[in-house]
Amino acid sequence: MKKLDNIAGFPTLREYATNKLARYEKQDKNFGTLFEMMFSERENVMAEITDGYRIKKLTYGQFRQWILEVAPAVRQALGTPAQDSIVGIYMSNSMQWLGTFWSVLMCGCRPLLMNTRLDDSILEQLLQEHQVQTVISDGKKFSVNTLIAEDVLIRGTPAEDFGNFGSEVIFMSSGTGERVKLCAYTGENFYYQILDSGNIIAACPGIKRHYEGELKQLVLLPLCHVFGFIAVYLWFGFFSRTFVFPRDLDPMTIQRTVKKHKVTHIFAVPMVWEAVHRAARAKIVARGEKTYEKFQKASSLVNRLSGGLGRLAARKLLGEVREGLFGDSIRFLISGGSHIEQDTLRFFNGIGYHLANGYGMTEIGITSVERSDKKALINLGSVGAPFGYYEYAVGDNGHLLVRGGARASRIFCDGEVTVTDPAAWFDTGDMVQCRDGRYYMVGRSDDLIVCE
Repeated sequence: MKKLDNIAGFPTLREYATNKLARYEKQDKNFGTLFEMMFSERENVMAEITDGYRIKKLTYGQFRQWILEVAPAVRQALGTPAQDSIVGIYMSNSMQWLGTFWSVLMCGCRPLLMNTRLDDSILEQLLQEHQVQTVISDGKKFSVNTLIAEDVLIRGTPAEDFGNFGSEVIFMSSGTGERVKLCAYTGENFYYQILDSGNIIAACPGIKRHYEGELKQLVLLPLCHVFGFIAVYLWFGFFSRTFVFPRDLDPMTIQRTVKKHKVTHIFAVPMVWEAVHRAARAKIVARGEKTYEKFQKASSLVNRLSGGLGRLAARKLLGEVREGLFGDSIRFLISGGSHIEQDTLRFFNGIGYHLANGYGMTEIGITSVERSDKKALINLGSVGAPFGYYEYAVGDNGHLLVRGGARASRIFCDGEVTVTDPAAWFDTGDMVQCRDGRYYMVGRSDDLIVCE
């Protein structure tokens, strides 16, 4: 394995992560501190973007400088907003989305991460209900003051002192349930989420694996969702890993992007993995009964082997199948949001990838993922045990109950505001079973993340 040269000079990734978390622990848990911590390894590559031919790389230091240069223009466009006023962000995944997010926080405002999958009527109702005066958009116009991102993100003299950052980041639930909720997270809530990501590094060998000295996360899930923002951006951005932005969501574009950039990590919802599994299986079946039987035997063998031996067997026996999907750079895949078919888990893990099931909701953040490296456990579909700053229980109604300091601090719904008590149980509405300390989803959520 290639030695990592992007971990601030520490001999191991674990030592680097432990040191950075210890430094974070000693500071105020606000968004100003988080900004400086997120951009402290300035030479590391933050993002890779391609025009179809060449790969353009952007470091954490370069992007931090860009944010400091555009933030004054954002403040001016907002008209020197009052502290903690809400500013909506309606944009597709991009570096501009991230720049807008940090600029809004720098202006002392609370970014409202607008769910681009919701109907216009629902979005307009929420904007009016919460008295949102301004939305920054990548093109869409709203009834309130709408600023177009490319007209606002103008470079100028870098900001030096912006005073207090905004105090909260506000997410919209997915709207697949009966009501859309707004869930506010403070810097302290995110601090606990980041501490839990450090615990994952210690407990889960698979999630920290690099390829050719680099870890690259595909930005597939919408950043406006809790799952996309926390599990994709916050977890990996805090430790200055690299993000790869596909030009569009066409399946062929995604496949080519993964291979061209040598992506190592992809997080998606179950329906994505199940759709990829069905398509891949159909192609194998179409090649004839003998080919399919050969694949089944090889996959079964790989699923019985763990660790390096399993990965070696997969490379020898199923390299052609992996090449037909994402290639050999993939190191860790997560399915999150609800129940996933066991056949899908067995397929991906059987061809030498590592697909684990995880759990989270807009109201509670990302709360668990199966951290075992043993395929026999991973393939059962467990979402594992809760992270260190969460607790799980099963209610009398069979629902998963969750509590902890990393969940949203406030929830807005139907004109009412609920201040969260970290010691109180939250009923997720999801049916679960607990076996040997691991939790298994047996019913779908009423509030799922939906993406194309």
